[in-house]
Amino acid sequence: DPYDLASAYPRQIASQRFPMTSFFDLDPADVLPNLGELAMMLDVTLVGVECRYDFPAISRSKCDELDPMAVVDNGRVYYAASLRVTVTDVELAMIRRNYDIREVWVNRAKAAVYDYLPEAVVRSVLELYVDKTTLKGVDGQEVRYKAAKEDLNSVYGMMGTDPVRVEWEHVGGGELVAVPVDVDSAIRDHNVSRSRFLFYPWGAWVTADTRSELLNTIMDLGDAGVDVLYCDTDSTYSRQHPAIAGVIAAVNDRTLAANAAAAEAMGIDPDMFAPVDPKGVAHPIGLFEQDNHNELIDEFKTLGAKRYATVKHGEFAITVAGLNKGSGAAYVEAHGGMDFFEDGMTIQAESSGRLVHTYSDELVDVLVTDYEGVERRVTQTGFVHLEAAPYTLSIGDEYRAFMQMKQLDT
Repeated sequence: DPYDLASAYPRQIASQRFPMTSFFDLDPADVLPNLGELAMMLDVTLVGVECRYDFPAISRSKCDELDPMAVVDNGRVYYAASLRVTVTDVELAMIRRNYDIREVWVNRAKAAVYDYLPEAVVRSVLELYVDKTTLKGVDGQEVRYKAAKEDLNSVYGMMGTDPVRVEWEHVGGGELVAVPVDVDSAIRDHNVSRSRFLFYPWGAWVTADTRSELLNTIMDLGDAGVDVLYCDTDSTYSRQHPAIAGVIAAVNDRTLAANAAAAEAMGIDPDMFAPVDPKGVAHPIGLFEQDNHNELIDEFKTLGAKRYATVKHGEFAITVAGLNKGSGAAYVEAHGGMDFFEDGMTIQAESSGRLVHTYSDELVDVLVTDYEGVERRVTQTGFVHLEAAPYTLSIGDEYRAFMQMKQLDT
């Protein structure tokens, strides 16, 4: 039973609150009492950490310190005697629900005041969302629809763009050398620039709020007895259960209430949060939507993030990062389907759709045939060679060990 969180990032931008002042030092003792009231960046040490659910929240890559004997589930910390990590207040609240934690130590805290984003930013996002919704499938509006969709998706990317840019100096002989950057000075210059209209921490809160909404929904489903099989950045797959509809409805009701509150606070037409498509159907921004048109998937199998296969009405399909969905699925199905889709699976180059890029700066002399079939000799410096390559799926020793541990526990 799959659900997608539609327009997840734009929804957070439109109706969530963000840090809207400069950050100030906060006494670590004041963090937990004010959790959720102030926007916080926190350096915390967690002691005695063990995940309560099947979907751990803490990424190993984000940990500044981690117990070397920690148990890691596909890149996320499942158990650790101790760890140190930098998080937002949103993430700390999510982590405290997701894990049993013996002690929480706040080493350092910065805080800012929460408020909605500037009305101009929110209106711009909603206008793009309205265009994306109302132009979808309309003859003659394909270019405008594509532009609106791409621009809408780019807003988060603009927020999350690193303001500290690496500069390069040409020192002669074709050699470029990176110029050392004073980070504090670069950030200071960025903040006082008259052309700046975004705030880098907003990007951090967009992702934190989205992850929190997704993971809290998964935990709500788990608490209701639902067996959640898989989650992506904005989707979940669960075994069919009568409680799912009620949990999703409650989450969506909270989103609708947040959208309404934001519209009222900023004086924005509420209809912009729920535009109507060409078929007359309203699409409130940021709701969980049934991704399978209420039709059940017959079979589902996952081997980790961005690696899953489904069978629906007898049709086999796969989603694997780096593998062509069409030719890859046909190859896997022809060689056994779900039984073939396992650790160590190899797909030949002609069916993988995968290309290996080989870069060279050498001087080459080659014959090139143009689109009219005319052959010319070309001499150039540097080229990129594309070559079809096989694909081998490997879950890795660490993840394999974790799965074996879970099977032993169950």
